[in-house]
Order: sequence, then C-alpha cells, then structure tokens
Amino acid sequence: MGGTPMKVFVTGASGFIGEALTSRLLASEGLAVGGIDLVPAAKPRTAAFDFIQADLASLRPGQRNQLREKIEQADVVIHLAAESYVHDSYDAPERYVQNNIAATFQLLEIIRVSSPVRLIHVSTCEVYGNTGLTAATELSMVRPLSPYAATKLSGEALSSAYASSYQIPTTIVRPFNLYGPGQQSNRLIPRTIARVRDGQALHVSGDGRQVRDWTYVADAVELFIRIAHTISAEPTLEVVNLSSGRGTSVNEILRMIANAAGRKPALRWSDEHAGSLRTSVGANHKATKKYGWSPRVCLEEGIERTVRLSRGRDA
Repeated sequence: MGGTPMKVFVTGASGFIGEALTSRLLASEGLAVGGIDLVPAAKPRTAAFDFIQADLASLRPGQRNQLREKIEQADVVIHLAAESYVHDSYDAPERYVQNNIAATFQLLEIIRVSSPVRLIHVSTCEVYGNTGLTAATELSMVRPLSPYAATKLSGEALSSAYASSYQIPTTIVRPFNLYGPGQQSNRLIPRTIARVRDGQALHVSGDGRQVRDWTYVADAVELFIRIAHTISAEPTLEVVNLSSGRGTSVNEILRMIANAAGRKPALRWSDEHAGSLRTSVGANHKATKKYGWSPRVCLEEGIERTVRLSRGRDA
C-alpha cells in the first residue's frame, strides 16, 4: 500500500480467533491494528494496538463516534464479533439475534459512511447444515438448522446487501471447525483435553460418529491475512470456505487427544444434542486457487500442540 502499513480493524478482538489474529498482525505483519470487544483485551493498548471496550450491538453515542473514527482510519475491517456456541442458541435465541444480526447492522452502518473500507465478514459452516458425503462448496445450498446458524446467515445477507447497495468490497468467510490454544473451555477439544488431563470420563453426545472438518487456528489466521492483503478496493462480493477438506469423527478426535495425553479415559454416552450436524465438511479449492492457501498443520499435529500447551509447555 505504497509503503504505508495497512491498517486493520478487528471486531471480536478479545475472542479465541480475534486474539490469535491481532497477535499475529502485530508480531509478524507489522501492521497497525485496532479492535473492539465487550471483553477486555489480553494485550495492552499501544501505538500499534488501539482497543475499544464496548458492546458492538448496543453502542453508546460516544462509543459509536469513537468506532467510526477508528474505522475511517482503517483499510480493512475483519468482523469476528459474534455469539458462536450452537447449543446455547436454543435457550437464548434473542441474544444471538442481538449479537449476530443487530451488531452486524451497527457495524455496516458505520462502514457505509466511512468508505472506502474493505470488509471481511466471518460467518460459519453451520449455514450449510448437514453437508452429507460431498464436501460443501461456496455454491452449495444453505440450510441453517439452529438459531445460531440462522442468525449468522442473516448477518451474511446484511453484508451482501450492503456490499451491493453501497459498493462495499466484501469477502464472506465460512470457517468450519477451528481449534487450538486459547479456545473457550466449553468447546469439544479443550473440554476433552481438560477432562483427560484430570482423569475424568469423557461424555460422548450420541454415537460419536458425527463428522467435522477441523482447521488449526494459526492456519485460519493465515487465510484471513491473505484475504486482507489481496481484497480488491473495487466493489466486489465473494464467499470463501475456510476448511481442511478432511472429515474426522468425534470418536477419532477423542482417540487423538487421549493418545497425545498418554491416557485411556473412560467413555460415557448420552443423547445427541438437538440440532447437532451429522456431517459438516467443506471444500477449500477456492481458498487454495485464489489465495494460495491450504492448512499447514495437520489435525494430529494440531491436537498434539494444543495438548502440550494445555500443560503449560511451549509448542
């Protein structure tokens, strides 16, 4: 960008993916980074990292003005902020509507009057529903099966409409299952690691044959950065899957974690969660062809790294 460092603004900057992304942008890319999150940032504010602690879905006037000022200074906005735990969305759908739809609307309204700025909207593979035996491509039918998935697809629709109505260059990224150090403790891999480490039995939902597509968080961050560096300033709209293209059953994930931890935990079976997908696998041909991206960390290695870091060791 003419020798001037690109300025990136990240919503959901304190979350699992946001923390990994902002850390990489600051440490390896030498970029100016801003962020917003309701949760305080793990890193201190500096000249290179400007953070706003606020609820994107219900900004006060002063916070809205502050956010507009930061976005007007940005080249790219990466929108990660969201409620993202599928099962909770059945009990609290209104919260998901507020944080996944209303918050996206608030952001888009600020971007609309702050152009030129480019948008990377991070959605979810859950919009596809069950993919079946064939990996979902960006052209596959969308069939959300949970309130969470429905709110994320609604957010996509808003971003798509703003892209075409107000000429905002937009890339929608649909990550499949991400994992790695720092992930929320209620997710499958960190929850399983903690139970194995503590010698507790593992609770398996359903038969454990549900299939998921897993990508290590550092690889996901790499794709976001590649898109940020290449997204056109011209009005565009595209959708990109973030996936490994490899399906792995829950039972196999449990086995990998147990092997990496050197334990043999007991298993306890329970009824399958309502709305759980049986198969969710994505094709990554578009990300590979357009951005030269493919996952570098295989699932076995990624789980071993995550297990080691859970013990306080350096991966």
